[in-house]
Amino acid sequence: MTPRLRSIVAATVLLLAPLLAGCKDAPAVSSVRWQLERQIPGAEFEREFHIRLGRMSLGLVKGIAGWAIEDEAGRSMLKAVKRVDVGTYRVVSLPPLDQIEAPRGLANKLGDSDWSLLVRQQDVDEHVWVFMRNDPEGAIRNVYVIALDEVELTMVSLEGRLDEVLVEMIADDPGGFAYGLGS
Repeated sequence: MTPRLRSIVAATVLLLAPLLAGCKDAPAVSSVRWQLERQIPGAEFEREFHIRLGRMSLGLVKGIAGWAIEDEAGRSMLKAVKRVDVGTYRVVSLPPLDQIEAPRGLANKLGDSDWSLLVRQQDVDEHVWVFMRNDPEGAIRNVYVIALDEVELTMVSLEGRLDEVLVEMIADDPGGFAYGLGS
């Protein structure tokens, strides 16, 4: 490789690294996975898929998706999200779901004591926990969803002006939103 080509490659890597790196401040699904393995005796999860988009990489995605999304409400919702972290893990081993309680102390692992457990749904074949964190003004800024069944652990972390996303969802389809809450 010529020195000029090496310089171009190095500059490209330096310019793209922040776009691909995400953000360190948001809770990582990988660390929550380890926390779950420690809290649930005998649990082991193997990573299948993980993507983390920070402000810059999500900005790039928004720029591309903005051309494809013709709906103003859709663009507005996309604009309100600032960070996304999604992980899917295959269950290698797990005790029976009816023996698993809501994760103790997981709110602390998610970042700080401002997290609260919003929804806990523990069915025979699936457990779902939804954590939420507000900003100082009381607006929803972070949502963390954990879904666990006998086959898969899925986690989604969202950060942004999520109260605005919720308002857009309700305004866009009030009946559908109400139906979704009831199901």
